[in-house]
Amino acid sequence: MLMTSSFFVTTSWDDGAITDIKLAQLLLKYNIPATFYIPLQNTERKVISKKDIKWLSQNFEIGGHTSSHKDLTTLNHHDAVNEVSIGKKEIEQIIGAEIKGFCYPKGKVNEFIKQIVGLSGFQFARTTELFGSVIGDKLRLPTTVHAYNHNPVIYAMHGVKRKLFFNLLKNRK
Repeated sequence: MLMTSSFFVTTSWDDGAITDIKLAQLLLKYNIPATFYIPLQNTERKVISKKDIKWLSQNFEIGGHTSSHKDLTTLNHHDAVNEVSIGKKEIEQIIGAEIKGFCYPKGKVNEFIKQIVGLSGFQFARTTELFGSVIGDKLRLPTTVHAYNHNPVIYAMHGVKRKLFFNLLKNRK
C-alpha cells in the first residue's frame, strides 16, 4: 500500500514595503503563491500605493495588517477596534473584495485583540510564533519558518516552547 501525504508551500509578507512589488514579480516568475499583509500606513517605512495594492490583489491574496501598523496590545479598546476595522474596510475598498486573513503587527496578540480581530470579520489570523506545523486556533496561527534576522536566542526560545528540539531527538531512530 502506497501512502502519500500532501502539503503545500506558501509565503507571506508583512508591512506593505515598497520592495514588495519587486518581490511579487519574482514570486510570479517562479509561480510561488503568497499572501501580502498590508497596513495602510507604517511609521517604520514607506508603504506601497493603492495602485500597487490593487495590482498585488490581482495576483496574490491580500490580508489585513491594521490601519497604521501599531502594536494592538498597547492600544485602548476603541483605538484597537478602529485600527483593525478601518484597515480591513479600506483595503477591501481598494481591492474590491473581502479580505479574510489578518496578521498581527509585530506578531503581538492577546485574547482581547484576538476577539477584536474575529469580531471584525476575519476568518483567520497569523502570528510570528515560529516552527508551527499544526493548525490549532485559527485566530492565532503560527508560522513555520520566519525569515527575519532574529537573535539566535529568539529561535531557541520558540524551539523550546514548541518542544522542537526534544521531538527532533526523540525521532532520530
